[in-house]
Amino acid sequence: MLSIIVKGADKDSFLFEEIEVPKDMIPGNFYTGVYKVSNPNNYDIDIDIEIILPIGWKLITKKEVKSLKPFEEKKIYYTYKIPLGARSGNYNILFNVKRNKKTVRKISSKLNIAEISDLEIIPLKKPDYIHKEKTFDCTFLIKNKGNREEKVFLETISGEILDKTTIKLGVDSSKVVTIQQIPPKNITKKTTVISTLIAYLESNDKKIVKRVPITIYPNSTPDVDVYHRFPVEVGTQFNYGNNSEKSFSSMQYTLKGKGYLDEDRNHFLEINVQGPDQTDLERFGNYDAYMAHYKNKKWDVQVGDYGLNLSTLTELGRFGRGLSVQRDFSAFKLKTFYHEPRFYPEIEKELGAQLETKVASNITLKGNWIQKQFNDPLLEDQNLVSLEGEYNTDNFQLETEIASATDFEGSNQLAVRNNLSLQLANFNIQSSIIKAGEDFEGYYSDSEYYNHNLDYYLGKKWVFSLSHNQSSINPKLDTIQYNTAPFFENYTLGTQYKFGRQDWVQLNYSVRDRKDRLENKQYDYREYLLRYRLSKSWEKLVLELDGELGKVKNYLVSDEQNQDGNTYRNRIGLRYAFSKKIGVGANVEYLVTNRYSTTNEEENFFFFGGNIRYDLNKKLSFSLNYKNNYTPDQLYKTRSFFDLTTNYTINNKHTFSLFSSYAIFPGEKNEEDLYITAQYAVKFNIPVKKVKEYGHLKGRLIPQNNERIEGIIVNLGTYSTITNELGIFEFKNIYPDEYYLSLDRGSMDFKDITLEKTPYFVKIMPNEVSEVDLTIIKSAEIKGKVSFAKKDKDLTSSKFESNTSFYVVKLYNEDETFYADTNEKGEYRFKSIRPGNWNVEVVKNGWEAKNKAKPARFEYFLKQNEVKEVNFEIIPKKRKVRFSNKNIKLKTS
Repeated sequence: MLSIIVKGADKDSFLFEEIEVPKDMIPGNFYTGVYKVSNPNNYDIDIDIEIILPIGWKLITKKEVKSLKPFEEKKIYYTYKIPLGARSGNYNILFNVKRNKKTVRKISSKLNIAEISDLEIIPLKKPDYIHKEKTFDCTFLIKNKGNREEKVFLETISGEILDKTTIKLGVDSSKVVTIQQIPPKNITKKTTVISTLIAYLESNDKKIVKRVPITIYPNSTPDVDVYHRFPVEVGTQFNYGNNSEKSFSSMQYTLKGKGYLDEDRNHFLEINVQGPDQTDLERFGNYDAYMAHYKNKKWDVQVGDYGLNLSTLTELGRFGRGLSVQRDFSAFKLKTFYHEPRFYPEIEKELGAQLETKVASNITLKGNWIQKQFNDPLLEDQNLVSLEGEYNTDNFQLETEIASATDFEGSNQLAVRNNLSLQLANFNIQSSIIKAGEDFEGYYSDSEYYNHNLDYYLGKKWVFSLSHNQSSINPKLDTIQYNTAPFFENYTLGTQYKFGRQDWVQLNYSVRDRKDRLENKQYDYREYLLRYRLSKSWEKLVLELDGELGKVKNYLVSDEQNQDGNTYRNRIGLRYAFSKKIGVGANVEYLVTNRYSTTNEEENFFFFGGNIRYDLNKKLSFSLNYKNNYTPDQLYKTRSFFDLTTNYTINNKHTFSLFSSYAIFPGEKNEEDLYITAQYAVKFNIPVKKVKEYGHLKGRLIPQNNERIEGIIVNLGTYSTITNELGIFEFKNIYPDEYYLSLDRGSMDFKDITLEKTPYFVKIMPNEVSEVDLTIIKSAEIKGKVSFAKKDKDLTSSKFESNTSFYVVKLYNEDETFYADTNEKGEYRFKSIRPGNWNVEVVKNGWEAKNKAKPARFEYFLKQNEVKEVNFEIIPKKRKVRFSNKNIKLKTS
C-alpha cells in the first residue's frame, strides 16, 4: 500500500495513505478508491488535494477533506467510471497537493485494468440460395471487442479460407474473412449446407464458432432405385515380391459383399472370398480367405475364416477357419464356436463358449471357456476359463479379468488383467496390468505388463506427469503377425506447457531399460535421459523438435569392462501444407550413442526422411513416404523404408489402386523385401427386392411476354427444384399421392405471376409421368381509398360519422377472393393480381346501417401490368323529417 508523508511549503505536513484501491478493473464498470489523510502535528492544518484521472475516465463522486485537527485522521473517497474499450495494463491516478493554489507535491497511485478477451464473428454476406454454382463464398467480420491485442487462429470445416488463417487484431479493430466452399454434388432434394468459421484466441484458447446456413436447390430430383440392393465388389490383383533369396509374383481374386438384405435393416450379411493361397505373400496379408457373416437382432453367425477374439487372456485375434454362433436372449448372450487356427501351427483346433449379461446399465459380466487341442501328441489339451467384468461411470472406468488354464492332469496356471481409468478434479489416473503364469496356455504366457500414468492439469496450459511402464510379455502371435518386441521398463517424470492452441513444449526425465529378446542380441542397455520435445505451428508450417541427452550403461559389454557411455540425439521435422490437398514433410535426425556397440564405442547414426501427400479430389489420391534407416531397437516389427500408395476411382464403381513398399521384416536375418501390388475392383449392387413404386412429374414455365423463367424455385409438397434456362423442371421418383405445386415468389421477378391459380393441384400416379405447363405473365394492381363524405355538416349528427381506418375492401371473381384493410388514411392496395374480370366492394360489417358506399360495387377488366385506382365514398343515408300536429308536454323533475 502507498504511504507518503507530505510536507508543505510552510513545513506543515500530513500522511497520505492508500486504504482500498481496486484491482483488475473491468472497462465499463464503476469503482471506488479509499484513501486516508492523517495530521501528525499538534495544530490544525489545511489540506487541498486535486485528483487527476487518466484520459477518458469519469469522476462520479468525491468526498474531500479540507482541514484536519491535531492528530486527526479522515478518509477520502473517489468514485469513477472506467470507459468501455479501455485497454488493459497499468494506469496512474495523480493527486496534486496544493498550497495557496500552487502544486507543492504530486502523488501517483497505480491501478490495473484487467485483460478482457472478447471476439465477435458477424456474418456479412452469403448467397440467398445455391443452384448451379460450382463454388460459393460466405463473408464474415471478425471484431475484437476486448481490451487487448489478440492473435487469432482461423479454421473452417466446410471449405477454404481465402486469406490468412492467422491474424492479429488490435483493440476495437476488425477483419473481413471469406470462406469459399464447393457445394455438394448430386443432391436429391432441397438441402441446407452450413458455412462454418471457427476462431481460436491464443490468449486463452477460447473457441468462437459462427455457422451460416445456405439452401441448395437441385435442378431436378434424381433417379431413385426402386430396388433394395446388396453391395458387392469383385476385384483382381497382381502381386510381386523380391528379396535377397528369390522373387515371386502371383494373381489373386477377391469377392466382397457387405450390407443389409432388407430395407428395414434387420438382416445383415457380409461375405469375403480371396484366393488362391500365396505362401510367399502371407506376411504381406495376401492369403486365401473364405468367410460369411450373418446377423439379425437375435442371431450372429460366422462361418469360414475369421479372427477369434474371446478375451484378452484366453484368445485374442487368432485367425483361423471354423464356425461361431451367438444368440441374444435379451437377458444374456450366449456364444459358441469351433476354430482351427491357420497361422499358429502348435494348435490343432479350439472350441468354447462365452456367456455375457448386463447386471446393470453400466455393469457387464462375461464368462469364457475355451479348450485348446495341440498338434503335438505329447501335449495335453488345455481348458481355460475366465471371468470378465466392466464397470463404467462418467469419470471412472474399470475392466478386469481373471483366467485359469487346466490340463487333464490337473495342472493349473493363472492369469489376471486389469484396466483402470479415473478422472478426479485435475487428476487423470490410468493403470493397466497383465500377468500370466509361466505355463499358462492362453494368449499370453510367462508375461508381465504394467502401465501406470498419473497426470495433473494445472489450468489449461500445464500438465505434470509421472509414469511407469514395464513389459516382458510373450504373446502367442500368428506367424503373419510376427514381431520381436523387446523387454523394457521405463520410469518418467515430466511436464508439458501449452503456449498456443497447437503449440507445446515437453520436458521429461526418464530411466529406461531395453533388452532384445532374440538370442543374438542387438541391444541391452539402461539409460538416464533428459528429453525435450517442441511443436510450433504457423499458418501452413509445423516445426517439430525432439532431442535427448543422457548416460548409458551398455550390457552388451561384460561387467568386467567399462559399460558406461553417453547418448545424444536431436531430430528436426518440418511439415508444410500448400493447401488442404497438397502437403509435404521432411525430417533429419542425428544420434550419437554406445548402446548398440559390442565394444562400448560411441557410434554415429544419421537418419533422414520425407513424405508427400496429394489428394486431387475424391477420385484420385497419392502418398509417398521415405526413411533411410532405423536403429536396431526399432526393428522388432516390420519397418518400411519406402511406401507409395495411389488410388483412382472412376464413376464411383471402378477403383484402381497401386501400392509399393520396400520394408524390413523382424527376425534373426532382418530380411529386406520389395513388394508391389496392383488392384482393380468394380462395385455391383445386386437387386434383392423391389421395394418402391414411384411417379414422375415434368413441368415447364412458359413466358407470355419474355418474362424470366430460369432459376425459379418450384415446390411440390416437401420437394423442391429450380427451373433450367428453358423453364423446365422435373420431379423424379415421387411417392404417389396428391400434391400442390407452387412457385417461390422470392425467386421470381417483380410483378411476375402465373396465369394459372396456385397452389396448383397435382396428382402423382405410380409408374406414370404427369405433365404440367404454367404460364408466366405480368400481374396487375388495384388500389384506392375509402373516404367518408358529409352531405350537410350542420344537419349531420356525429352519430352518423364513420372512421375510415377500419374498412375492409373485397376483390373477387368466380375463382378467387382477396381482402385488404384500409390504413389510417383509408387507403388500400391489391398487388400481384391476375388479369381478367374483377369486382371490388367495401365489405359490410356494421357501417351500412346508417351509411352506404358509392359505388356499391365496381366491376372492371384488368390488363397485364395495369394499375387501376378505385375510390369509394361512404355517404350517410337520407332520412325524412315528419311533423306532427299533436302537442307534446315536457315535464321537468
